[in-house]
Amino acid sequence: MTAVQIIDVPVLRRFLIPIVSIPLAGWLFHAQLADGLVLRGDSEFQAGNAVQATKFYHRARFFDRDSSAAAERITTLGIMSRSAVFIHDAMVVANDDLQRQPGDTLVRQNRALLYQKLGQKDRAYADWRLVALQTSNPVIVEYAARDAERHKQIGVARRLYQRALELSPGRPSARAALARLDRSFQ
Repeated sequence: MTAVQIIDVPVLRRFLIPIVSIPLAGWLFHAQLADGLVLRGDSEFQAGNAVQATKFYHRARFFDRDSSAAAERITTLGIMSRSAVFIHDAMVVANDDLQRQPGDTLVRQNRALLYQKLGQKDRAYADWRLVALQTSNPVIVEYAARDAERHKQIGVARRLYQRALELSPGRPSARAALARLDRSFQ
């Protein structure tokens, strides 16, 4: 049996390894760190602490600017809040996220709801139209069709109601709305 030889590592090297490896691991696993922070934010939100939840969501966006989950949570908090600070913060995050990822349907949908909350109906309508084209959720498509109808865009509303029926042929509300539009043209 041979004895194990212990190598004496210099003190500088002992500190240099973690100093280099921890930031490197953070850079390599930034998406996983962001997901963990989003989950922690969700726990805080479920506990009723929206301020702490928002801090965790923003930390997640610090590690991963493209974290759709964090952006979606922040915009959802803005929709649910009556605080002008939360609403403004949610709008800033939504705009930033949609510049980076224009196809992020959930954040665009939330931004449309924020626009409605702020009374900016035309901007909300523009987002609803894009959401309706990107989603396969017939409820959202039908909502966008009703918004188009409110904006007197009957042709767009017809196409969206038809799309809602393509996605879910048994939707009685979309079928009734389409029949109502057809009667109004006669």
